[in-house]
Amino acid sequence: MKLLLFLGRGIDERGEARRYEEIGTLVEHSDKTLYLTHDHGRSLTYHGELAGTSWPGQTGFKKRMMLNQDSLDCSSLLKHRIAEDSMAFFVATELDELRKQPELVAILDRDHSLLASNAFFRVYSLRKRAP
Repeated sequence: MKLLLFLGRGIDERGEARRYEEIGTLVEHSDKTLYLTHDHGRSLTYHGELAGTSWPGQTGFKKRMMLNQDSLDCSSLLKHRIAEDSMAFFVATELDELRKQPELVAILDRDHSLLASNAFFRVYSLRKRAP
């Protein structure tokens, strides 16, 4: 089992770095980016030359509920991040995790503009409403 840790995630690291660079260009290297990534944004922020805040995975929402902490409401959290923190972009590179948050996907698709989407990532502008 420990050997698997050294093998990484079995990805094309150069290809991933290029995709992160592309994302950086799409979001104009913004420091107002929400991101849902496998490593809390470390690789994305480095290669994409951007900054922002990591979006919680579904387990983050469930953990708070199980611990009887104020449960995070996806819609309220997104509204807060846009209004109070002036977040301008939402990037998801962990697409399986994104699919596990259907409420988030519905809000993003309904209320915001999709800038780019492929098998590896989705990028939304939070500044503009979807047409």
